[in-house]
Amino acid sequence: MLKNDTLKAMNYLSQAIKEYPDYYKSHYNRGLLFARMNQPQNALKDLTVAINQKKYIKAYTARAAVYYQLNDINNALMDANKALAIDKEN
Repeated sequence: MLKNDTLKAMNYLSQAIKEYPDYYKSHYNRGLLFARMNQPQNALKDLTVAINQKKYIKAYTARAAVYYQLNDINNALMDANKALAIDKEN
């Protein structure tokens, strides 16, 4: 992902999820990649899985950003507020 090799990153992340489906960071990172690829529905799915596996503050923040891009302000605010409740310094 850091090298902007989207296809390679997607392959690695999808394989990681296939082998370790309960590892929240793989879902989070693939959610970020989907967001970068302008696939917000896929991004929301992966970010939600990451949140369900662990109340991961970065996943709440990323999901809020995706909701905001979709002009879903209510859900964006809910996730932003959840992130703030976890870490008031965020």
